[in-house]
Amino acid sequence: MNSIIRITTIILILLSTIRLYADKTPVPENEITLSFVGDIMAHAVNYRVKDYSVMYENVKDLLTKDDLTFGNLETCVNTKNEYSDFPLFKTGTNYVQAVIDGGVDVFSLANNHSYDQGVAGVRETIKAMTLLQQNNRVYFSGLRMHQTDDIKSTVINIKNFKIGFLAVTQYHNMIPREKLIYKYEYASRREKPAFYKLVEKESKKFDLYIISYHGDWEYLLRPNKFKSIFFKNLLKCGADIIYSHGPHVVQPFTVKVDGKVNKLILNSMGNFISGQRYVFNNKPISDSHLRTNSGDSFIIQVTCKKLENSVTITKINPLLITNHQNKKRETIVITLDDVLKFPLSRIWKEYYLKRKKFLEKVLSQSIIPDNILCTDKNVKREKVQIIYNKRIVY
Repeated sequence: MNSIIRITTIILILLSTIRLYADKTPVPENEITLSFVGDIMAHAVNYRVKDYSVMYENVKDLLTKDDLTFGNLETCVNTKNEYSDFPLFKTGTNYVQAVIDGGVDVFSLANNHSYDQGVAGVRETIKAMTLLQQNNRVYFSGLRMHQTDDIKSTVINIKNFKIGFLAVTQYHNMIPREKLIYKYEYASRREKPAFYKLVEKESKKFDLYIISYHGDWEYLLRPNKFKSIFFKNLLKCGADIIYSHGPHVVQPFTVKVDGKVNKLILNSMGNFISGQRYVFNNKPISDSHLRTNSGDSFIIQVTCKKLENSVTITKINPLLITNHQNKKRETIVITLDDVLKFPLSRIWKEYYLKRKKFLEKVLSQSIIPDNILCTDKNVKREKVQIIYNKRIVY
């Protein structure tokens, strides 16, 4: 009996030792996982809820297990927690705090709504985001206090990576008295070359350089030709990931190869949270309506690996998400697979099945080379698309 007890005790000690070792197995410092989501809007249907955390509770685990999550905050922010809806967006720090608690760490602040509250609103947004940094690991780019301030990349040091992040917009809705938003129009003969030079200069300072670009026509399901050329040129200038948004709908993504390095272009990430897909009488709008596509998007998770003198993308994990109104009519972000597990009415189940097919079609138009792992079978694989030369095509 004593021998059995001793053997059992030894086995338990060994098992606990194995578990302890497994729990402390270090994550490789030469790898990093980044998540990208779309526009974070502040429509009345979004901010007129009691608990903002409800919006992200279904995807929080996905976004807090990575190293960084990037999102485009398409509203001005103020410390007084005052709100206003389209066309002049304004939201409070408590709204943004819920986004941070939901897992978003890095914010693009350069977009067409950045000037909705005028020059004072831009400066108040910077103050509000800086205030949020006091108690949160938060980074942001796209705005400056004075137009004489240099346009600088935000520096993010995490694990063994030095990441540069720069957010710019193609346009803004208001005519500003001061140029406080990072703005470069890709169709401008003056602004475009200046931006190329800035990227060439800035990208050399970092292991990984990420550009957030807000632009293109709204509800366009394919990137236009000139934007595609512009993004390819940015990769040639030294960018590693182009994270783009603006159309409020998703567009296919693609991977280009520069030598041994895989580089990613996210042409449009659509909306992460919004009120653009209206719900009337608890019935979905027509699936042929332009706005219906504004309620579905991706969380794109990207694994980057550090090589000897560069960083390359080794894995892409696209997650299909949608905006769903729960029983309390609160708009929440949830994966399509999870929402289809709900006890839905026939009309809503058919609707979400169509939305899933829509996103799968977008993925089937996305292109990656064979040397990248991808968790979604719909993504198209082709022979390596090489950036053949460094010549900039205007």
